[in-house]
Amino acid sequence: MSLTREQVLDMLAIARSQGHAPDFAAANLQRLDLADVDLRGADLRGADLRWTSLCRANLANADLSSANLQGANLQGANLGGANLQQVNLHRADLRAAYLVDASLDGTDISRSVR
Repeated sequence: MSLTREQVLDMLAIARSQGHAPDFAAANLQRLDLADVDLRGADLRGADLRWTSLCRANLANADLSSANLQGANLQGANLGGANLQQVNLHRADLRAAYLVDASLDGTDISRSVR
């Protein structure tokens, strides 16, 4: 079952109000417009983010390990300190993305747009 942008925003608000990190592990978030959304510290392990717009999204310290970001638009996204191990970034747009201290072990960025 895929989530809508509104559901994602509601889940983020609830998690933050309860003082814990948002949990989207293994969630189907493909083709959503999540531009400018604050996902810092979120658990996105194994999430399906294919063709999702994450322009200028804040993904600092998020766990995206084993996520599928094929074709995702990450232009200007903050991925500082994020766990990007074993992530599929094929055809992902990483122009102007902030990747300082991001863990990219086992991730092939050679076929992404940089």
